[in-house]
Amino acid sequence: MPIRIVEQFLCDYCAHDDKETEAPHKIEINGKRALACDTHAKPLLKALEAFEAVAERIPAPAASSARSGRSRAVRGSSIPARQTGAPTAAEVRQWAQANDVPVSAKARVAQDVYEKFYEAFPDRRPAS
Repeated sequence: MPIRIVEQFLCDYCAHDDKETEAPHKIEINGKRALACDTHAKPLLKALEAFEAVAERIPAPAASSARSGRSRAVRGSSIPARQTGAPTAAEVRQWAQANDVPVSAKARVAQDVYEKFYEAFPDRRPAS
């Protein structure tokens, strides 16, 4: 005897109103997921599109030290801890090379190179 199993995804928003509306849209944000029908997905997707147009990508946080679990700032380094909008060493190194500022290709970027970067981009300086 042939059997057909059909998996149907229902709108999470319509379910609150005890409706069973098919949900062709799966919207995921920050590890959370919602299933939405066309009616509910349209305003959500429009708002997300507007957000994407103006949002700035935030770099992933750097891995913590395996030995101590403390950041460089806690250990007393002159390089600021990773913060939203703070430049990465790779960004500063790339800017320095493009602007003829002497910078090490592999070693730690010197604090004076960071200072020159902040002079060129004052809005990227982390809050102290």
